[in-house]
Amino acid sequence: GLGIKGIGAKMADTLAKNFGTLDNLLSASYIQLTSIKDVGDTIAQSLGEWQRSEKNMQLVADLKALGVNMSYLHNTDTITSPFTDKTIVVTGTLVSMSRKEIKQTIDTQMLMVFFLPLLTAGIHLMAAFPMVKRGLELLLLTNEKLFMICTVISFLVFIVVYALIYRITARSYYKIISASKV
Repeated sequence: GLGIKGIGAKMADTLAKNFGTLDNLLSASYIQLTSIKDVGDTIAQSLGEWQRSEKNMQLVADLKALGVNMSYLHNTDTITSPFTDKTIVVTGTLVSMSRKEIKQTIDTQMLMVFFLPLLTAGIHLMAAFPMVKRGLELLLLTNEKLFMICTVISFLVFIVVYALIYRITARSYYKIISASKV
């Protein structure tokens, strides 16, 4: 975001939907702003204060010069359906799966959910190692072996924590499934 006090992602989306472009938003009057649902005095004043800063206006100019889009793009991630904003409850039993198959399915899904992020982090760390090494050298921290040991220990701690959470969560799922099969 642009760091405007009191304007988070949801409020930014509301303002973007209502004004369409950053220029329209910045030229909006206090009355136009406060006429929007959920926009009160505090937000309108905060936007005004932000806008009066020469530094902030230079930031906007620089972003425009770089070709950053300053127009609202309709959110294509949101798909509306008859079930939008509804709670769906699924009832029934898993008659087509044996207890062993249920356990295997849970294990497979849980392993992916819990350990895929660790694998991804490890790959990213290996790819970033040369850059991290240069950054540490700039700080006069040149002991590569110490960095590697600390990284491995940190990674192992995360694996242990993830494994514990995995065990607890898997056990809870097994109990839920066992109770529903009775």
